[in-house]
Amino acid sequence: MTPRHLAQPHTERDPTTPPDSTDPTGPCPRCGLPSTFEVTGRAEVTFREGIWAANRDGTNDRLPSEMVSVLECRACRQRVVVVEELYLDGKPLRLGATSGAYSWRGIHWWPMPAAATLDASVPAELREAFAEGLRCQGVRAYHAAVVMYRRTLEGIIDARGSAQAKAILSSRGPAKIAKAIKQMSADGDLTKDLGEWADDVRDGGNDGGHWDPLSPVTEGDAIALSGLIGGLFEYLFVVPAKLSARRQGTTQAP
Repeated sequence: MTPRHLAQPHTERDPTTPPDSTDPTGPCPRCGLPSTFEVTGRAEVTFREGIWAANRDGTNDRLPSEMVSVLECRACRQRVVVVEELYLDGKPLRLGATSGAYSWRGIHWWPMPAAATLDASVPAELREAFAEGLRCQGVRAYHAAVVMYRRTLEGIIDARGSAQAKAILSSRGPAKIAKAIKQMSADGDLTKDLGEWADDVRDGGNDGGHWDPLSPVTEGDAIALSGLIGGLFEYLFVVPAKLSARRQGTTQAP
């Protein structure tokens, strides 16, 4: 139970992140489908040592900082365990927050969120690299997320680029990813728009990988880059696989 002094919840909704008890929506870590979740159980597991919160009736409660919630996916009917930490007015209690509307935000999931909805035509190593980025994004490690998206981009170039593009990628020269993207555009493997998308992923990954306190990577940045990677997957892997299957008569036309 949440102490009575935290009676005013702060609710947020983001359908792109894994679920927690404050936002029981998002992709299911088990089935990968966008879903809603029912909280079936919870237990406070970590408390601020030596700190007690006074309630209006004169009683006291220990102040919890972490909680475990069990959520059931309404799509696959399986359950997910989420370790959550307490936020007050958008700031974690562990960083010194003392008052404000509260929310519980997930920091660890079991099973771990993954790219379960990605088409099998995307190579397994690319799905795993992208899934690692999504896991980082899910726990709000946005700098790490965009670095993984840049790494996924390198894998895309290696998987779908020409011999020239791959040679550029494997070289030791400066700006090799940018040059490899230009080569793929010149080869016709990327349209102009997709080449710009790829450049955006590269730039965002660089922002996450280099120290610059004046240019933090935000949640919106990570969400945008994950969407761009998804678009590259669709154009370079999913659509060609579907067209090939149709030509070979292995799927039925709608």
